[in-house]
Amino acid sequence: MTGNINSTGTDSDYATVKYDTDGNQIWVAMYKGSANGGGGASAIAIDSHENVYVTGGTSGIGTVGDYATIKYNQSTLTYVDVDADGYTSDVDCNDSNPAIHPAPPNSVTT
Repeated sequence: MTGNINSTGTDSDYATVKYDTDGNQIWVAMYKGSANGGGGASAIAIDSHENVYVTGGTSGIGTVGDYATIKYNQSTLTYVDVDADGYTSDVDCNDSNPAIHPAPPNSVTT
């Protein structure tokens, strides 16, 4: 999901949020634009490598009516441990239940 958010000290910024199928927040990414100018995200797309592209309007120093497209690599974003089981949503099996998670590395489950 993407859209606009007003942050302290800036005009409207891009805000992009990923949710899991249960509606839990996975990560949030923000783009403040050049010179903290106003703007707003208007479209989002994902490529075959799961990179996220967000595009929309922005303004810089002395300019208005500009456009910016941002690429987010999901593997570098900070994920949220929604159910506080010690596993983030990029590797967790079920973020709605802390008892369900992948086995720790080099462990054996019985």
